[in-house]
Amino acid sequence: MPDNLFQHFSLTNLEVVDEIASLQRRYESKYVIHQSRLNHLAAELQRSWLVLSMNDSQAFLYKTTYFDDDNLTSYRDHVKGRRHRYKIRVRTYSDDSSFLEVKQKTGRGETKKFRRPRPADQQDQISPQEQDWLGQLITGIDQHSLHATLHLNYLRSTLVNPERGERLTIDQEIVMSNQNNSPLIAGATIIELKNQFPHSPTNRLLVRCGARRVSVSKYCAGIARLNPDFHQGMIRTAQRLVGLEAD
Repeated sequence: MPDNLFQHFSLTNLEVVDEIASLQRRYESKYVIHQSRLNHLAAELQRSWLVLSMNDSQAFLYKTTYFDDDNLTSYRDHVKGRRHRYKIRVRTYSDDSSFLEVKQKTGRGETKKFRRPRPADQQDQISPQEQDWLGQLITGIDQHSLHATLHLNYLRSTLVNPERGERLTIDQEIVMSNQNNSPLIAGATIIELKNQFPHSPTNRLLVRCGARRVSVSKYCAGIARLNPDFHQGMIRTAQRLVGLEAD
């Protein structure tokens, strides 16, 4: 079970996590790692990282619905590597709180996140008020034509490094809930390091422990899975980097 990875970690709470590393303006680096290497990684991280714990659990279910327009503009902008791009999603957390979120990639390589609370029972719909809010944040996408394009569920653990003000998220058991819970990338765990600077000793530690830096988007990988005629390079690269056989 994912919680077993963190049995020797010092614990922290949500208030401390927010105080240390609630980075709405940040740099992100993504890694993939084979799930068999997670125990070794955890043993290294436990020396200086704290793990978020709530109700005696350190891994929490995230339900995410991604939205795009009829042209899949968000997906295509990411695949083309456009410097300014967006991801739009509704995310429901394990405590049943739910938010409409926009992740914006800036031309300087920073990631900004905006979000607003919403009803948890409307995962697949965006209200007119939310459309107006989106229209103030994004350009190049018709917010009135947005519709649900992908549903992902996964277990997320959040770690913080108090000395560096860094946050690390570890996403395990990533499945597409609208495709009979089929794995997004079988055998792979996705890690995100979030900090205020583009480089840190943590980047080197992750590589030493078998993680491989990669440009992977859960949304884009999921859309590619749903559309076999779309380019599959992102998925194949992630599989190759962690020593998995491509489909």
